[in-house]
Parts: sequence; structure tokens; C-alpha cells
Amino acid sequence: VIVRACFFQEEKPIVGPREVPMPLKATEEDFIPVKTMSESQGSPQAGPRRAFFIPATPAQLTSTTQSSHRTSPEIQAQQAHYHPMSNSQQAAMVRSGPHFSGAKRVRSNSEHEQEEISNVRIQELQLRHLDWSSKQGRILTANGKASEYYQRCSFDSSELPHYHLQMGNTHPAFIRWSEQEEHNFLVCGAWTRPLFVGGWEHSTSIDERCYNVQTPTLFIDLRIPTTREAVLPLHCTSLSSLDDTSLRMYARQHVFAGYTKINWEGVPSPQRSVATIASASSRDTSKSKSSSVSASSVTVKQKQRAVCTRHHCIDWNFVGVPRPVPNKWWVEMSDDEQMWKEWAYPTDDNGQHYYCERWERLGDGDSDDVALALRKNPNDGPDGILVVVGDHFNYCFGRRMTGDENHYPTVSTLVDLVDQALA
Repeated sequence: VIVRACFFQEEKPIVGPREVPMPLKATEEDFIPVKTMSESQGSPQAGPRRAFFIPATPAQLTSTTQSSHRTSPEIQAQQAHYHPMSNSQQAAMVRSGPHFSGAKRVRSNSEHEQEEISNVRIQELQLRHLDWSSKQGRILTANGKASEYYQRCSFDSSELPHYHLQMGNTHPAFIRWSEQEEHNFLVCGAWTRPLFVGGWEHSTSIDERCYNVQTPTLFIDLRIPTTREAVLPLHCTSLSSLDDTSLRMYARQHVFAGYTKINWEGVPSPQRSVATIASASSRDTSKSKSSSVSASSVTVKQKQRAVCTRHHCIDWNFVGVPRPVPNKWWVEMSDDEQMWKEWAYPTDDNGQHYYCERWERLGDGDSDDVALALRKNPNDGPDGILVVVGDHFNYCFGRRMTGDENHYPTVSTLVDLVDQALA
């Protein structure tokens, strides 16, 4: 799958006109405001002429704790790497361009990263990154119990997300559904996912960037772990530029595209009717008088809830083994329609939905302005989908198969296939 999401940008602190990567797990305390410097006088000015942020030095971080007269040994050790400079040196440094200024020596970005991120830290990031896909699967399947939970629900095999993809008829199935059924705008929009929770695990927007662009028909759902920038080489421009380790890292992402069916299902909630209550009261006051409560005296109230079923036409992780349960979930929409919760369709042994995803609308991601869905002609090669909602868009293309690919019958996902092929 070739994925391009050109409209999403990650905010980074800047030093002059050059971007530098934000340190991992940086907080506001790791950055300090720097006043502008006059190129002619080398003195601080009040105006915003060249105002920017730079990473705080250990000496500056230490000053925030002087009130408690405590300085950590780690900061004391790091202070040895910083040397104070004269005012003229600082002014000359600012005039020379986008270098770090302040009470420390000039260092390149690579030196700064090598000093801040140890080899142990990199290994921890790699292990966490390699586990990302597995963790997503554990939450989504309740550690493999989802099939058991779905046995309590009745569903047809045609509801499985890869059913039509495996049959090779996603185009006629989509056209037939699009022409016969009414389209729904309930979850139409551009969304991001700040929380994904199930069982005893969860992931947030700190762990991955998720973008779900949903039109009344087609959708593209893109999910990329945030650790990817830290574990992939910066110089990579194509798959051929990645070594075996980097290919394994790159495989840890997910995107799938297709169409979403929305139906309304009733959830029975038995309630005692007035006749039932009167009959029970009669039994309590008069033991000699027998009374029976018929089934018709119980009113069953049907509460309609929206339920979505997704069918995948393009799937990054699909390598021929279909998903055994539907991609089906309940929708709980907020009153202002800016957020909604995705609840697993079946419930676990405790009667609870076994996973939940919370989605929030992106800025200018409303379908009131524009909602566009396009799909490639099936006669024009690999499948392709383009979706636009508001100011956001995404598109992806299916894989172009040559027929010379190796087959790995024991793998069920692309991640497993890459790991096995490179083993």
C-alpha cells in the first residue's frame, strides 16, 4: 500500500530558519524563551524580531530547583559539558545563524541527539516499536478472545472485513451497496484517535498518530506509531534504501481503506409495565387470590443504536488470511458531534464492550463544507481510493503484484511476513 498524507504536519521547535527534532518525551520545562538579539549591538531587544525557543541547558534547568537547594547528580554531571561564554561571543553566535546560544558550547543536531539518547534508550524504543502492531492486536481482539465473544452474536460471513477482498469482488459489492442503501453522515468527518483502550492495556496519541477520514461511503484509516521517526534512518527515501532492521521497523504501521455500512439496531431493555406492578401488588396484599403475570405484561423497550460495519478494499496488513470476526462496532456520538466513541460490538464475560476507541474531530474536518469520495476504475490496475472531508484528504493505492512473489503459508499478517522473510 502506498500512502501519502500530505496535509498532516508535526509541530517542532525551531531555531532560526532550521527545524530540529524535539527530544523524546520533552516537556515545557525543557524549553526556555530567548529574547531577540540585535545584530548591531549584541544586546537583548524587546521586540519579536528573532524570538525563538532553544532547549534549556542543565544550568538553566538547575536554576528552577535552586529554591529547594537540590541539584540531581545527573544534572551536575551534565554541567561539565557546558562552558560559559562572553557577551561578545554570544552576540557573534546569534549573528552567525541558527546555532544554539546561551551558556553552552555550540553543538550540531547529531551531537545533541547522540548525547541525549543513549544506546540503551534506542534499544528500548526499538523493542517498543516492534511490539506496536502486537499491542494493537491484543487490544483489538481482547488477547485473542474476540472470536469467543462473537460466538454469542449472530453474524454472516459476508460481514467479515476481507470477505469481498478475498472473493475479488469489492468493486461490484461496493457499487451494489452504494446504489441500494441510503448513505449516512453520522461519522462523516476527519478524525483523530486520542485513546484506544481494552483489557489492561491502552495506547494514546503519544504512542501513535491516527487519522480517519470518513465520507458517507468510502474511508481511509491511517495509523503510524510515533516511535518510527526515532528508529528509522533519517536518510531513507524508499524501500530500497532500508536495511533488514529498518524494513522490520517500517512494517509496523497500518492503513486500510474501504466503505462503511451504518445500520440501526435495537437493544432490548426489559421494563416492568403498569399491569405487572399492579399484579405484583395484588399478590402482596391478598395471598388467597392467585394472580399470574403473562409475558405480554412485560414491555420490552427497543433503544436504537447506530452500528457500523466496515469492508476493507485495501489493507496494509492483509496477505491472504482473512480476519475471523467482523470489523463491527457501536457508535456513541457526543451532543456537539465533535467526538464519538467506538465500542466493540460483542461484550466480554463481564458484560462490557471489550474495547473502546475515542475519536475527536480534527480542525476544519467537518463534512458541511465538502465530502468527496473517489475510487479507481477496476480496469486501471491496482485499486485506489481518494477521500476529502473539509480541509483534509488522504489517498492510498493497492499493491502492484508481479506474480513472482514468494508465498508464506504460515503467516497471517504483513508484519509476520516481513519478519519471517528477513529471518
